[in-house]
Amino acid sequence: MGELQELLWRREHQIVTIVGPPGIGKSRVAFEVAARMADDDGLADGVRIVDLTTIDDSAGVVPAIAAATGLDVLGTPDPAKTLGEGLRHTEMVLVLDNFEHVLEAVSDLTTVLAAAPRVTVLVTSRVVTGASGERRFTLEPLDTAEAVRLFDARALAANSRAALDGAQAAVVSEICVALDCLPLAIELAAARVHVLSVEQIRDRLERRMDLLSEGPTNAPGRQRSMRATIAWSYDTADGVSRELLRALAVVPGTFGPDAVEALGGAGALTVLARLVDQQFVRRADGRYRIPETVRQFAADERSDAEHAQVMQQLVSFAVRTATQASAEFEGRRQHVAADALALELDIIRLALRWSIDNDPGQALLLCNGMARYWNQRGAPREGVQFLGAALAAAPATDGIERARALDAAGLLLEIAGEADGAEFHLRAALAMFERCGEWQGRADATLHLGNVALNRGEVDAAETMFRAVLDEAEAHADERRTIGAIMSLGTVAYYRNDRPGAERHWERSLRFFRRMDDWLRVALLLSNLGVVATQRGDHARASRLLAQALDAQQQIGDRTGMAMTMVNLSDSLLATGELARARQILDDALVICVDLRLSRVAVGAWVNLGRLELRLGRSAAAADCLVRAVVVGVDADARSGLSDAMELGSSIAADRGEFVDAARLRGAMRALRLEIGADPDEEGDEGRATRRQIEGALGREQLGAAVRRGESEGLGAAVEIVHRMLVSPPETERQVAPMAALPMGLTPREAEILGYLARRYTDREIGAELYISVRTVTTHVARILTKLGVDGRRQAAAEAARLGLVAS
Repeated sequence: MGELQELLWRREHQIVTIVGPPGIGKSRVAFEVAARMADDDGLADGVRIVDLTTIDDSAGVVPAIAAATGLDVLGTPDPAKTLGEGLRHTEMVLVLDNFEHVLEAVSDLTTVLAAAPRVTVLVTSRVVTGASGERRFTLEPLDTAEAVRLFDARALAANSRAALDGAQAAVVSEICVALDCLPLAIELAAARVHVLSVEQIRDRLERRMDLLSEGPTNAPGRQRSMRATIAWSYDTADGVSRELLRALAVVPGTFGPDAVEALGGAGALTVLARLVDQQFVRRADGRYRIPETVRQFAADERSDAEHAQVMQQLVSFAVRTATQASAEFEGRRQHVAADALALELDIIRLALRWSIDNDPGQALLLCNGMARYWNQRGAPREGVQFLGAALAAAPATDGIERARALDAAGLLLEIAGEADGAEFHLRAALAMFERCGEWQGRADATLHLGNVALNRGEVDAAETMFRAVLDEAEAHADERRTIGAIMSLGTVAYYRNDRPGAERHWERSLRFFRRMDDWLRVALLLSNLGVVATQRGDHARASRLLAQALDAQQQIGDRTGMAMTMVNLSDSLLATGELARARQILDDALVICVDLRLSRVAVGAWVNLGRLELRLGRSAAAADCLVRAVVVGVDADARSGLSDAMELGSSIAADRGEFVDAARLRGAMRALRLEIGADPDEEGDEGRATRRQIEGALGREQLGAAVRRGESEGLGAAVEIVHRMLVSPPETERQVAPMAALPMGLTPREAEILGYLARRYTDREIGAELYISVRTVTTHVARILTKLGVDGRRQAAAEAARLGLVAS
């Protein structure tokens, strides 16, 4: 208020207009400033307040001002000129409250002020007056801390026993944010504490118009409920603006100009500008959003028929947007297309939910348009849920779109580690593509089925499928599918320990996909080649290839690929002894795995963390990582990852002196590798050291017998050995503090990053210190602020000192 008061005292602008959305407190601020200035002797003729709420016509504004200033202009030929002459030597501040519905009176107001240079006008309005020399003063919503304090104060006024404890403060913060931190909405909500708990208030916000009512009886009628406050502004808007507002109110998040035109037709952007000026719509980072309270009001004003029509328009927009973006996912603009879709996710999810219930055919189209996004941006579970619902709702008849949806569901299920569900959907897709005579779809489904077989260890079956696709693609001169099959055959060669063959296939594929600017596959191939370089001991090349892969995946937002590459990079770092950096990389990989539920990748990450812990002499911590790897691996049927877990288990058992169990686990490892077609005798330096250690303790004959026993016993017996390790850790080992020991639910990595925040490091500086991307740091910081319940980095630093995580 001090800033506004100073602005009026300086008299650089004769008209200062307070603007802001309904419920922001424009009138209250104006009246408070007026009261302060009226108490000051420096204003010769004081302050006059003119309430324009009851004025129905712009022609009534000048007489209302005249009445407030003690002048009579009725019956004069030019009331505005007469009023101006009467105020010529007057020094005062005029407060014109609620000017938005009498904007045509601005020309009369200008005439008055031209003759009265020492009169300053403070206007409250949803929109500026447009007068020459006007100064706009925009009221913004409270910040969260201010909003919580206001709620607390009004709650105590309503109920003297309503003092809030720490747990309730978090709920109040949720309420304030949901109410867009609008003062009137917060006051009306807080007044309910005499009948409702704060949790009950929060849970009723979906029908907030009924909740936010019954304000003070001494307040103007329009300020006794949020519905009345918004209705006052809504009713003064023109019909076209109201119609577009009702249409845009279907969107729960932000929207861009394309969505506005899709819902409003030609000229909609001009109407949108009016809605922004009228404070119904707010700009948000180059896009737009409707405050939630206004959105719910507009939704209540919409008829069922109007809602259905708007939703059909919204679904058409979503299908068009997703389909156009999908076509760009195989070229140089794939990350641009993905970023564009990410902006429209709120709209697309809403369109999917509505179309599944009302237009399943459109739902299938929309799912197919989104399939590549769900794959690249690491959201397979969301894709599976929507595809499953759309397939169940749509008629189960043959058709290309249904076949594509089945194929997409199978691919995403395979990525999510659900092999049985993936195979079921992919075989259904394959059969339907065959009935439709669509060979390209049949080839894609066959490649995806081959990947399912490969991940199960059925290498021969996978190779047969990949070669069938190769033959058909070559016959049709389809270079992309030809190279896709060659890329997959490179993985077959890798599984069979033919590293040179794998490299040849992958290098050829890499050249093609570089030419196509398909950076999703370029990154995957770079990561694969980095693995081969690591196994060959060429760690300089491995580091270079894996860094290139990770950089490309970060640029295109391929979080699934990032997690896989991070695990591959940790292999190289463990081999070169860079344990601290390996831990950081694996930490970040597991964050992604948890977020996206990437079971197979998580197995590799836990195995490598176990290897790292064992290197540091922490057998119990290594066993904990091993158990996590085995539990996830068994659930996902990740045979390759489980074979690596058995090798780790053998090393842990040998480190503890449990040599028979160590040998049995080596046998389980051999059985799994034989099952997936891998070389059972392939060993790295760690594996060879463990075998020599066991042989030295047991002798060659007893070692062989125990290994054969482990091979014959099967996976179940090996899992029992692994779990026994966790139950009986070595007594001499220092135990690693569990994650739950950290305050506020912070993970170790989050606590580490919080320490850097407290020392005022930027995200880029933190990333450089921890060898992680800026994007990863930003994600961690957002989680930290949420867990601490604070609004910014400065508050987070103070909270870190309070928790004892850093020096205060």
